[in-house]
Amino acid sequence: MPESLKSAGYSPEQITDILVTHVHPDHTGGLTVGGKKVFPNAIVHMDRRELAYWTDKSAEENAPEPTRSFFKTVEPAVGPYIASGSVKTFDGETLLFPGLRSIPGYGHTPGQSYYVLESGGEKIIFWGDIIHVPDIQFYNPNITIKFDVDSSAAAARRKRDFADAAKHRTLVAMPHMYFPRALDEEDGIDDPTGRKAPRPPAQALRRGTWDCGPRRRGLVRPAGGADRTAPECPCRRTRTWRCTTARARHRRLPAASR
Repeated sequence: MPESLKSAGYSPEQITDILVTHVHPDHTGGLTVGGKKVFPNAIVHMDRRELAYWTDKSAEENAPEPTRSFFKTVEPAVGPYIASGSVKTFDGETLLFPGLRSIPGYGHTPGQSYYVLESGGEKIIFWGDIIHVPDIQFYNPNITIKFDVDSSAAAARRKRDFADAAKHRTLVAMPHMYFPRALDEEDGIDDPTGRKAPRPPAQALRRGTWDCGPRRRGLVRPAGGADRTAPECPCRRTRTWRCTTARARHRRLPAASR
């Protein structure tokens, strides 16, 4: 990150405020190097629930893995900022700066936050970890991962926020997402080249238990080594698409391969 800042004409010493969505190590690990603050003049902002949870020894003792192991990363990453009084907490939805506010994104972690930036009648929401496996969770938001502190709350939050963003056609940014990437509800998935792939069959999306079979060009159940084919995959019908090994992903075949 310091190198990226320098290429943009800034130094870490110029950073005054850092907005943390949540305290998982892949989101705060760059705050320190060798126990020293990378951004010596910055205030780190986060929801009070987030700081309270990750500094609670009893919560650490009672947490299942892999969450328990994450507690060990908090002190190295955030500790120097806490020790110097450089962590500032807020409570839920809060106007942090003109045009920039936090909104709750609780679920993945107890105090996960989103940040809303508004200017000139335009708006973008910076989501936290609302999604981890785009190919699956966009089509079945009920599917969760072990990294969620509260998987039920995370799934409910994901469904609610997806629906709200789709209804209002809100511009959003999020981690763990392809770049660039766009989704079209009717036409399926846009890949980075702009070519559309068909939406996976409803049965695969509904059950979340089928993989694309690259050899048979159908959807096959992966568990137990079974080789049963589900209703035909769109790529098999059109003969212009092929399944890849990633679940419910397709790519258009080159013209010479059709």
